[in-house]
Amino acid sequence: PYAFTYTLRSPDDIPSFCQKLRSVNPFFTSRARAALPLAITALLELGSEPGDMEELFSELNAYYDDIRRETKIHKETLDNIIRNIHLLASWGIFGVELDGSQVGEAPVSSFVDAGVLTAVDLSLLRDLEPQAAFLIHTLDRVFWWKRLSRQRNVDTPPLFIAVDEAHNYFPQGGILGEEVITLIAGKLQRIAREGRKERLGLILATQFPRDVHSVVRSLCNTKIVFRVDKTDLTVLDLPVEYERVATSMDDLTAIVKSPVGLRLGYATMKVPLPVTEHVDLSARA
Repeated sequence: PYAFTYTLRSPDDIPSFCQKLRSVNPFFTSRARAALPLAITALLELGSEPGDMEELFSELNAYYDDIRRETKIHKETLDNIIRNIHLLASWGIFGVELDGSQVGEAPVSSFVDAGVLTAVDLSLLRDLEPQAAFLIHTLDRVFWWKRLSRQRNVDTPPLFIAVDEAHNYFPQGGILGEEVITLIAGKLQRIAREGRKERLGLILATQFPRDVHSVVRSLCNTKIVFRVDKTDLTVLDLPVEYERVATSMDDLTAIVKSPVGLRLGYATMKVPLPVTEHVDLSARA
């Protein structure tokens, strides 16, 4: 599901093409998202015919002054557009070819099946920035696939999406600016509020809860807390009587914090031994 076709061939393609770029890349500012079709329209009207994302980036730079003169787009807004076009080009996910033909984005139904575990290896995208962008895009796609399927009376299986190492994709600082985290929070909040109706759940797993953005943490209604470091207690909002337990319990014990009516309820739980285990092969070398 990592490939996207490059579809900017004529002015008629601009609306859908811009929508695709905004969907895949959450790092456009709100003004850049609004001005993107205007900038690309001006570029084509100036006679440019970019054939791929790299050429689109180069042509936007080459016609920079002309686009500003024709559109009156603010310099910072156009700079953000060009920077994010460059990001999309550098991620290598547009115009991917297989046997001489461009490969498009895989439909959700092709990698979601009832009772089957699907693992999406985001490390193939190398950097955290495209990994976070693709994750956000995929969460949004899956939600709307579930919703539209229900509205069309098409049955889809119940689905839980588990995001491992969530602190990498929703960090407290770094790659997520204020506008980006607002956009992400809106998408996650929609899943949190409306996912049950669509039989869709989201699990964020991390060993470092303090490194997950506070806005994202606040959207997690239920928390399952295994043994943690004392430095994580402040972000988990556990009652005093559970704090000592949370830092000293064994590997198979957890504290569950979840809303019960209008109050928060707490309970401890035991989990079975894992089917597999992590083995540090380097220690045996």
